[in-house]
Amino acid sequence: MKKSLSLLIFFIVNANAQVPILSLEYDSNCKLSAEIFMSKQNLKINDNFTPYFFASGGNYNRVKLLKKDSLGVVMNNSNYNPTTIFQTGMNSYKYYKAHNDQNAKEVFINQLNWLKNNFKTKDESYGFWHFKTPKPSYNLKSDWTSGLTQGMGLGLALMGYEETKDQKLLEIVDLALKAYLIPINEGGFNRCWDGNIWFEEYPSHEPSRVLNGFIFSIAGLYNVYENTGNELALSLFNEGVKTLEKKIHLYDAEFISKYNLLNKENYSGYAKKSYHRLHIWQLLWLHKITQKDIFYDIAKKFLETQKTQFVINNIRIERVKEVSASSYSAENFASYVNDDNWGWGKYWSSFEDSELSFQFFKPEKIFGFTIFFTNQKSHKIPFDLFAVKSNGSREHIKDIRIVSQIEHKSQKNRTTFINVYNFNQIEDVIALEIKFSGITKKNRISINEVNLFLNLEEDVKRIYNSIQRKIKNKT
Repeated sequence: MKKSLSLLIFFIVNANAQVPILSLEYDSNCKLSAEIFMSKQNLKINDNFTPYFFASGGNYNRVKLLKKDSLGVVMNNSNYNPTTIFQTGMNSYKYYKAHNDQNAKEVFINQLNWLKNNFKTKDESYGFWHFKTPKPSYNLKSDWTSGLTQGMGLGLALMGYEETKDQKLLEIVDLALKAYLIPINEGGFNRCWDGNIWFEEYPSHEPSRVLNGFIFSIAGLYNVYENTGNELALSLFNEGVKTLEKKIHLYDAEFISKYNLLNKENYSGYAKKSYHRLHIWQLLWLHKITQKDIFYDIAKKFLETQKTQFVINNIRIERVKEVSASSYSAENFASYVNDDNWGWGKYWSSFEDSELSFQFFKPEKIFGFTIFFTNQKSHKIPFDLFAVKSNGSREHIKDIRIVSQIEHKSQKNRTTFINVYNFNQIEDVIALEIKFSGITKKNRISINEVNLFLNLEEDVKRIYNSIQRKIKNKT
């Protein structure tokens, strides 16, 4: 039985005032009735209006290197990419505001003009920015739309209004908001997922569900709500948050996050390290906005189980001081297991029993690790695990549990055998030693990478505090 096809506006009555609350009710296909498209939202800018889109404001020097057309609009391989244009516009706006740089202002205005001139409306009820270039990897032909791009378009439009006071930009924001309600089969990016709404970055026929794209799409909604108080933007944002609360666990691959959930042969969906870092940043931002612990907890797990040294938002995380091995073959050195390339590149190997040792900069808390083997025989070789404490004692870890075993086949047809191990957390560890036995020339060990699971609560707080400062200062 279908739910009501209505848009409800009701009131909560308290001792002081009546507060209007917008409630959205969907049918079984997550569609709304046409009623919402009949009325103008009449956006009103808050008195403390400061347009801000989180995770924008990248390196402006890169903007200078981008190819531009005769009107100063950036191009990708002689094509216009709305996402690149909007990112360029927002980054230029931030640089212009921070440094009063007139060249950056000109770049910002040029991208803003493209935004206005290329916004296409449907029956004056809603509108999108379209991609003219096909996306074969998602079987998308020309004229497709994107939730990620729509969110960034909202961000740039608000920045444009702050600078120009052009009322047309608020009209675009109103129509772009309503476009979030349009399902994929009608040219939109709204996909129903078990009765919940999901905004696709790539609205392919088969669900792709790109994580970072979805979060950027709802970040655009929150940006509108924060600066206008618009209830439709808030309701859509809240609906998106509800969906992500229910589904975020699907993006946890135990040793890394998933970029998307696209189901196709020889494709894992594992996130590249840049997107994995972005997921951590986005989820901590969501926790700051919503105060929902699940986003903090998943971000912390993503950080702790992926890598013990990398940079995220200019915060350097580096815990492993040195990696050594008691033996190795040819030029396959132990340091290669800590170079952040687990599916390709250099590796460590040995033809005899050997011990890998990881030295930390300071005492750590450790609770597991992932080993990426280059061949099937290697991942069956037995090992013993030892934790060296700061007092010099050496503890034999025996409660090791295999969380998952994965055969990952890359697009170049290379197979990596991934074993994920957990054990009860051990504190005050200054070194971890993995002692392999039963190795022979016919049964050599070969490892691409070892990721150690360290308690990184301290680093999560550093990143979180950085996000708080950025939100407070709108930088």
